[in-house]
Amino acid sequence: PEGRSSDEDIWNILRCGEKIYFNSLLAVYSYDGKSISSVSLQDIPTSIDTLSGRPLVYLRDGSAWQLDDHDHAELFFRLPDACKIVKVIPKGKDLIVVTAENGLFIRSGDGKIQPWFAPNDNPLANITISCTGKYTGNQTVIGTLSDGIYILDADFRPIIHVDKLRGLQNETVRQICTDTDGKIWVSLDEGISCINPQSKFIFFSNNNESLGSVYCSANQGKYLYIGTSKGLYYADFSGRDIWKTLWFRKVSSISGQVWMLRETAGKLLCGWDKGISAVEGPDAVPVNERPGCL
Repeated sequence: PEGRSSDEDIWNILRCGEKIYFNSLLAVYSYDGKSISSVSLQDIPTSIDTLSGRPLVYLRDGSAWQLDDHDHAELFFRLPDACKIVKVIPKGKDLIVVTAENGLFIRSGDGKIQPWFAPNDNPLANITISCTGKYTGNQTVIGTLSDGIYILDADFRPIIHVDKLRGLQNETVRQICTDTDGKIWVSLDEGISCINPQSKFIFFSNNNESLGSVYCSANQGKYLYIGTSKGLYYADFSGRDIWKTLWFRKVSSISGQVWMLRETAGKLLCGWDKGISAVEGPDAVPVNERPGCL
């Protein structure tokens, strides 16, 4: 539009009805197929979205404005303390307002706004939310600036957390998209990751290489054991929750190379370079101390 810089950065494009909206760092522009016009706003826009088929613009001062057919802005609501709005999610007759650093708010049908969680019961405290996405059923996915993604249940409480330890290339999430197969595509500061919450496989990343090379594994009772070039390690595997972080601890009595794990007569035997040991929970006792015995 006339009077605007020709090199503004456009970082969000939204189609609503017959119009296309462009969100720059300073303004919102509307294109009707013939001409581009600037939307008159009272503050700098942080994002643009849709709600009930109408454009909804979030401003820096914590307010949300709906645009009519002529792109005239009408105040929809305003959050306290200039909270940065990330997304507005319908929940029955109410609205859940997701903010970047102040958690969630609920805007009831009568226009009253209050925090969704009690101050001492906020599972999303201390994280910065960057984006959201719709998941299956009543679940929601949120992306964060430094903590990966969370899948929330119908009450917006985390039920799954995926971060770098669980396979993300990077924990700064820029955008989220879900496909018809139930997979979650995540745009990151470093590449793109695809998450399959329905997977039956557990991902474990040995980021610090402290475990060595894995030669064998076994599952007995509530523990998962892995034999490596540096010893025998175990992790609590009770419940078989594929999104539960596996924290491996070392069986202190086995510090050499472990080549074999085998269950015999109800006992787990470990063959390593100092002989054979019987594994009992987080401990192991020697059975045969003959080196190289398998």
